[in-house]
Amino acid sequence: MSRVTWPLTGKDLRGIGKAVKDHIVLRHPKGNEASGNNVLQKLAYAGILFVVAALIVLTGLTMSPTIDTAFPWLLTIFGGRRRRGRFTLIACFSFVGFIVIHVLQVILTGFFKQHPFHGDRWFVVKHEHEGAGHEA
Repeated sequence: MSRVTWPLTGKDLRGIGKAVKDHIVLRHPKGNEASGNNVLQKLAYAGILFVVAALIVLTGLTMSPTIDTAFPWLLTIFGGRRRRGRFTLIACFSFVGFIVIHVLQVILTGFFKQHPFHGDRWFVVKHEHEGAGHEA
């Protein structure tokens, strides 16, 4: 089972330079280091969830004349209909780019070493005590 470490910590932010360098040279963590999300993954997921998804929803709402009538300030935020379309395109291309990069990273880090549908990584568990039984 992978451990989820969602909130960004100060340690994560201090290690962003190393994480970028490691990704550029395709050096990926192994073993227990690979069980959590690194700082770039956390930033990417947060950006997609809180920025890109919000842009897609808000720019989609501005396409409705009823929403424009009820909330005219929403279209004004995006600079009118023409500029709103640019925000929509940027958000959609960002989302598609995220998916493409995500799939490429899965392939580069070893597609068959990971469960492709759940993201669970397979690890060999070493037991400290060979003769010890499991008690509930």
